[in-house]
Amino acid sequence: MATPVSPSGRVMWLRLAGIAIVGGLVVAVALTFLALRPAHARASKAARTTPVAVSCPTTRFCMVVDDEGNAITFDDGAWSRPRSIEDTGLTSVSCATPTFCVALGVNGTASVYRGSTWSSALSIDPKSADEVDGFGTSSVNTVSCASTSFCMAGDVLGRVVRFNGATWTRPRPVEAAAPARRDRRAGTAGIAGVSCVAPRFCAAVTVGGRALTFDGTTWSSPVALEPAAVVNADRLRSVAPLGSVACSSPTSCAAVDASGNVYGFDGTTWSGPHAVDPVRLADSDGATALSCPAPGDCVVVDEQGNAVFDTRGTWSGPVVVDPTVGLATVSCGGPALCVALDDLGQAAVYDGHSWTAPKDIDS
Repeated sequence: MATPVSPSGRVMWLRLAGIAIVGGLVVAVALTFLALRPAHARASKAARTTPVAVSCPTTRFCMVVDDEGNAITFDDGAWSRPRSIEDTGLTSVSCATPTFCVALGVNGTASVYRGSTWSSALSIDPKSADEVDGFGTSSVNTVSCASTSFCMAGDVLGRVVRFNGATWTRPRPVEAAAPARRDRRAGTAGIAGVSCVAPRFCAAVTVGGRALTFDGTTWSSPVALEPAAVVNADRLRSVAPLGSVACSSPTSCAAVDASGNVYGFDGTTWSGPHAVDPVRLADSDGATALSCPAPGDCVVVDEQGNAVFDTRGTWSGPVVVDPTVGLATVSCGGPALCVALDDLGQAAVYDGHSWTAPKDIDS
């Protein structure tokens, strides 16, 4: 994955062409959509209780959270009933072990799971709760826990908050002050995804199309993975150019963009884009998320309802998981367990051989 690959001109053209075709109508609709859009990825989700995030720390356990403040576990092949942990919606969850998880809320809150109980919601980033970026997301919206004593959360303002198992730090920008202010004014500063494998290593991607790494003390200078023209075009469609990042070690990370490209990090440099799941329509959202449980093993899901597997550097063709609606997110605890959530919040489970049909788990 570390071998540089030339950008795909056709894929980039499709993303830009999708904006040009509909012209001013898209702009008007996008502005209205941003004003009304909830913290999760799709406005349609606000009409029903919908699972929005999943984390699988092992091949036997996953935790799912929904937009009404509930948590659902997948344990030894069985789904639990929803359990209320906050009064308002949740945006993200990460589990370091089956007995330790952190869930983030739309009001800038965090709740911690310790074996059998969830803590009360604690306000860790109240300012982010009142902010909406140019891609329609708000609050603290991504978290990764490398252990029971280290988690990193990212917010819509381009800031991160660290957790040591007992207390949270104050939110701090990941980029230099001047660029951070500029991007906040443009609505392109938000952290789209974060992945931590140890207290001394995390990677993050922003909705502005940039990637950064953390060495335990400081964040690196941002690396632009997406051209500004693509970022601006995707913003009109309310689609973050870089939607997800996953690391399995400090020398093996991958990020995915809305055109189905993967960018690889080898511990020193980012390479790509490498097209693994090209968009089929100019107005499609393309790839939405990825999970990498081990170096060289990743799964990418897309808005067409497909999953694409990487096995030691060889990418498979798309496998249809949900032929009806798109897939929004995925988490793999290992090669024998992945859980993907579709745009309706239904869950599909991969057992190392095949996917189950999507099913409602939040009822």
